[in-house]
Amino acid sequence: MIEKIDVKTVSINSLNYDISIVEKPSIGNEIKDGVINFSDTTIQINKDVSLERAKEILAHEIIHGLFEGMAINNEENVERVTERLLNFIKLNKRVLDFLGDRL
Repeated sequence: MIEKIDVKTVSINSLNYDISIVEKPSIGNEIKDGVINFSDTTIQINKDVSLERAKEILAHEIIHGLFEGMAINNEENVERVTERLLNFIKLNKRVLDFLGDRL
């Protein structure tokens, strides 16, 4: 169970999304572990998940944000990209530091 995470906002496609930990994020009547809301630029993460799972959920919702408006924005593609991206980040932190410094 998490109460907060160190990241409060994230910029996706030039929009700032507020990140919050909530009791039961949902889309309609369906409760989810995480939700991105494009209309109010928020990401919600379920407070009942572990910190490790919260990181996975945040990455997943960010990928949805990056794919917004694209035909590839579906759960199967987002899951695949999230898994590969998290593995890449874990194995290549120096590359990300280098890319970040260049921008």
